[in-house]
Amino acid sequence: MRRILTRLVLVLGLLGTMLGGAATAATAKAQGPVTHIVNIKTGGSLLPHNWGEGFQDGWVHYAYDRGATLGADLWEFEYLGGFTHIIRNTKTGMCLKPGAPVGNKPRVTEGTCGTGLQFQWDLIQRFSGEYKIYSRSAHQVMTPYYGYGLNEIVVLEPDSNVEKVWWSIDNL
Repeated sequence: MRRILTRLVLVLGLLGTMLGGAATAATAKAQGPVTHIVNIKTGGSLLPHNWGEGFQDGWVHYAYDRGATLGADLWEFEYLGGFTHIIRNTKTGMCLKPGAPVGNKPRVTEGTCGTGLQFQWDLIQRFSGEYKIYSRSAHQVMTPYYGYGLNEIVVLEPDSNVEKVWWSIDNL
């Protein structure tokens, strides 16, 4: 069954690319919905360190209490084709990318946006509507470090189907 689903996802991705999906040349401004990215297991909303104030390249992100994010947890998605997007924070203007490890896991950081592989994320949706957010350069999925509760650092881990790797993305 998993093999059939994998093939179906591949075929749908190819169709999406053929029907509308050449990559954009530049990402000066993301084109897509403004939304929250909320972890299904913890309920934490993806938030840049220090609420995006005085942002510096490489700062960490948290799955933070959605009621205390001060509006810094809004994201834009630029569609590149297939399942691939570039994800930009509306407050910092920076795009998600893999970063240096924390513990033994690469952390999710932001940097000046580009179309390079490090800024590309595949959104893999399950039947109930949630998404895995898969780094095309690191070949891992975004998740809170432990997945126990709010305010955990967000990292990348090998792909799995544990609950903590699934995210709700409104308006996508």
